[in-house]
Amino acid sequence: MRAKQILVVLLALIGPVLASCSSDGPFVSNTPLITADEAEANYSFIVFRYPKNLAFPDLPEDAVVLVRNGTTYDDSDRRIMFIPVGDDIYIGQMEMYPKDLPEDRPFRYIYFGIQLLPDERVAHIYKLLSVGADIVPGIRRCSEMFVCVDSLDAYAGRIRVEMQFAPQMTLTHLTLFH
Repeated sequence: MRAKQILVVLLALIGPVLASCSSDGPFVSNTPLITADEAEANYSFIVFRYPKNLAFPDLPEDAVVLVRNGTTYDDSDRRIMFIPVGDDIYIGQMEMYPKDLPEDRPFRYIYFGIQLLPDERVAHIYKLLSVGADIVPGIRRCSEMFVCVDSLDAYAGRIRVEMQFAPQMTLTHLTLFH
């Protein structure tokens, strides 16, 4: 495997998705809603590939490797934490460090739902981007481009609703290493 491609999980995903989707924007927060004490990291390594998709040509074709560090998956640029909200369903919180934040994107934490299906070797991504119906108590519009998560329970509820429909993205060739 090539040099460390640790934690490109959503960083590579967010730009192309935002550029090509009509949505209310990503789910964000200025303060962490998940702490290292609450987070779960059940696997030493998580390896996957983005699907080949003409709509998102900038996604990397090489395997992405996430490496566990305590209860987080991180490198010098970002940190991802997961908390369970159901069987193999998690809320992910990706912390972007200040050097990664453009001036017009002041929010430091980005949220997404992920469902791991190891037997099928895929992971489905839910609720990376908001639609108008997502504005409910605990989730609010905080700027023209962003939707703020104030309650993980409210966000988990929106993930469950979306799971009745197609995921926003499916990661392929998923391999989980204990």
